[in-house]
Amino acid sequence: VIIFIHRTCIISVQNIITHLDSLIWYLAHYGFLHKTRYERGVIVKIGIFGGTFDPIHIEHINMALSAKEELGLDKLYIVPAHVSPFKTAYPVTAPVHRLNMVNLAFMDEPDVAVSDYEIKAGGASYTYKTVQYFKKIHPKDKLYLIIGGDSLGTFFNWYNPDIIAKNEDIAVVLRDGDYTEVDKSQKKFKKLF
Repeated sequence: VIIFIHRTCIISVQNIITHLDSLIWYLAHYGFLHKTRYERGVIVKIGIFGGTFDPIHIEHINMALSAKEELGLDKLYIVPAHVSPFKTAYPVTAPVHRLNMVNLAFMDEPDVAVSDYEIKAGGASYTYKTVQYFKKIHPKDKLYLIIGGDSLGTFFNWYNPDIIAKNEDIAVVLRDGDYTEVDKSQKKFKKLF
């Protein structure tokens, strides 16, 4: 990390240009401009926020963006499910339409990407598989699974929750009324993992 501290508050445009030229030369000369974040030892913080999103609504968007800001995420993936294992008895909008809605909802958000991984995989969308997928493409990064407080209560019923807990930190976004259930779930979570 390079920090430049100027002793005076008055800096001319010429001084700024000179300092920028010097900084660019230094970074290029010592290879910083050509190194990846990994080569520079930077750990990237990646968030994964999945769901059926049928339809995506303002609460989903607020949860995702709040988590991105609170966790200081470098990248946030929004992952629409092909079919939620918990919603197989309900009619669901076609995956391609839900994917398009999610793309529209986040198209102007920097460092937010919509992943079609679960939709392309087809079948029931299991979070542990999604976690393993993102762990393979981001092996050195810090991964966070973002869920709502209501989902923490059912987390223990998910398929292979131990694989999820082993590979990612779980960030729970709370809404009003979630606190009592979260207290119970948190105690159970600590016992199991």
